Amino acid sequence: MNEYVITRVDGTPDWSAIPSLSMEYVYKTGTTPVQAWAQIAYDDEQLFVHLWAKEENIRVEEFGPLANTWEDSCLEFFFSPIEGDPRYINLETTCGGAFYLGVGENRHKLLRLLPEGEQIPFVTKPALIDGGWEVSYSLSYQLLRLVFPTFAPKSGDILRANCYKCGSLTKLPHWLSWAPLDCQPLDFHKPEFFGKMIFG
Repeated sequence: MNEYVITRVDGTPDWSAIPSLSMEYVYKTGTTPVQAWAQIAYDDEQLFVHLWAKEENIRVEEFGPLANTWEDSCLEFFFSPIEGDPRYINLETTCGGAFYLGVGENRHKLLRLLPEGEQIPFVTKPALIDGGWEVSYSLSYQLLRLVFPTFAPKSGDILRANCYKCGSLTKLPHWLSWAPLDCQPLDFHKPEFFGKMIFG
């Protein structure tokens, strides 16, 4: 099982000092040179997430609160906050700033959440970088506790999670993950294949 240590920080993370993970499992072999990475950190109040991709043919056509994020150039973070609880959070972000925040047990039992105002998790907008794009955001424990009231991570706790890169309607459709998926048809909404993230 893939493992990653979530770095504890004091305030805004210095991403240059935090280890990254690679979304190295590619499910459409030979179609695209897309690559993607992630970094996760935490403090006493929130999870910090930084995702980025090398991607030449970026698609930005989905906008608004009900966007089909997975059709555009998209980076995703899925995680199960509570051991033994089958539900997980999925957060999907696009280069154009659309996002999907959901909670459920699988894609057929998934509730889309529409946070407003200060509850919106983004702290930076997606940005173009050399050869691709990146996005960073934070998820406050206050927001997560609306669904998972006991979530209060501490050193040694385990978060089951996966990170994904996709683009179903991009010029070169692609699907990548950090922890490997063993399912047909391919489905990101399979928490049984999540890797292990350990709070440092």
